[in-house]
Amino acid sequence: MRKVAVVIFVLCLLFLNLDYFRELFSLKAISVSDDPAVFYESRLDSLKRQLPGAGVVGYITDVEYQDAPSRLQWRKDYYLTQYTLAPVVVISSAAPRFVVGNFYGPVDYAGILKDKGLLPAKDFGNGVVLFERGESR
Repeated sequence: MRKVAVVIFVLCLLFLNLDYFRELFSLKAISVSDDPAVFYESRLDSLKRQLPGAGVVGYITDVEYQDAPSRLQWRKDYYLTQYTLAPVVVISSAAPRFVVGNFYGPVDYAGILKDKGLLPAKDFGNGVVLFERGESR
């Protein structure tokens, strides 16, 4: 009698979780190319090799921080840059000696030089630029 009760209990649990098991076995494999962290790691790899192994770098972008969607995009880009460049600390400022530029549109070097006092040290393409205070390399 006890065995029958245990079997019925287990069958009830399986039945109650049927949707869970159906979903579990129908999950699609997640493509690595869809992972934003992997994308950022490949995009910023050359830049990371140019930075010192530790310290602080600044971060500038052309993403406006005005409405909710742009704030979300700004945060996503900023946090993925921080994650990718660790252990280097990335701060949202143009004050450090080195500043990472993360751009979606054409880069206006003259405007950045005038507004922030930075010179392009190296343009890595794909909207990624390393700026430096003082002399350009």
